[in-house]
Amino acid sequence: MANMQQQLLHFSPSSLNYKYNVLSEEEINQHVELIFEKGYTIVPNAIPPALLKELQILANDHENVFVERKQKLNLKYKNVYGRNAPYSLSCLPGLSPYYCDLAIEPNILRIVKKIVGDDCLLGSTTFTNPRSNEQEQEWHTDDLLYGRDLFKRPLDNYLNINTITAIDDYTDRNGATKLFPGSHRWKSFPPRGNAPRRSKDPIFSPVNQKYESEFALQNPSKKFVQAVMKAGSTVFWLGATWHCKGPNITKPNEVNARRPTAIIQYCRGNLRPQENLMIQLKHELVATMKPDMQRLVGYDTTVEGLGFSQYGSPAALLGEGGNKLLEIVQKRARTVAVENYKRLLGHIDEYERSEKNVVLSDEEQLKELERRNYTLSQKIYELKKKIQQSKI
Repeated sequence: MANMQQQLLHFSPSSLNYKYNVLSEEEINQHVELIFEKGYTIVPNAIPPALLKELQILANDHENVFVERKQKLNLKYKNVYGRNAPYSLSCLPGLSPYYCDLAIEPNILRIVKKIVGDDCLLGSTTFTNPRSNEQEQEWHTDDLLYGRDLFKRPLDNYLNINTITAIDDYTDRNGATKLFPGSHRWKSFPPRGNAPRRSKDPIFSPVNQKYESEFALQNPSKKFVQAVMKAGSTVFWLGATWHCKGPNITKPNEVNARRPTAIIQYCRGNLRPQENLMIQLKHELVATMKPDMQRLVGYDTTVEGLGFSQYGSPAALLGEGGNKLLEIVQKRARTVAVENYKRLLGHIDEYERSEKNVVLSDEEQLKELERRNYTLSQKIYELKKKIQQSKI
């Protein structure tokens, strides 16, 4: 345990003074539509104040760990993200059950599942705490994790979605995430992504500044935004959305100079996660988690049946701790079979129409897609919008 002389984070008690509500289904769908329209959305007061308080305590604990490491090992922590490099930790479910509570928070997971499916997985989990004068990232997209050639932009169904929950206030000065609205529909990728930079490089990325100035001249109506939000709020953005960490231009003694952050990425269940949580989390630990969390770290199969073990569902590997998840798996078995059958028929119908050169109307396409898709897709959203506009 760190001693009291080590540097700690200080949070304002007022950061916990907000009202938390579980979003209605209508509110969830509104945020999903914003994600499809703009590529991102922000949910204010997304998590309970009690959970935020625990995350703030954890942030202080992590800070002590970083300070102790540096004192004992005399190391300067640097990585590709900047000269003061964010002190960061991964495998958050293995650090505290409160990170598990964050990952399955209803106001977060319900939105996520409507984008990447009910059988989604945790793609990566990271705690970061950017300091004053920390460099911004260069613009990048996270769909590049799965290959530029395999998945052509723009995508009809998105591969992954990111969430950041602010443990303290996110401001334009302490490096709130930068996002280009609508960029998820662009065919192009950023000019560069996450290239290593030297410690002498400036806080502002020269590549970003050059691109942003040229883009502004060519597209005066399109500007990037920053995810400015209060502690306890969550920003969501699609992996296909152009984004980057903003520069932290605060002074060390400035209020909110640091920006402790919990980043949780989710990916589709049939894709390989960026972070391999399954080999880092012991069965005994996963057995203590809630069924929703067990599913997110890989102890269930996808709708198509990917991810089984020699015992069938991987939940069986958890002993008694996996019984609740096994019950859920058994209860939904018929529903999953029906969904798979509908999707198979849909693909067969689509193939037969293509062979006969049959073209469906917008209404027929929408009906067909809704019949066989278990997640809302960008294509469905755009068809709905197109049909609505045609009736005005």
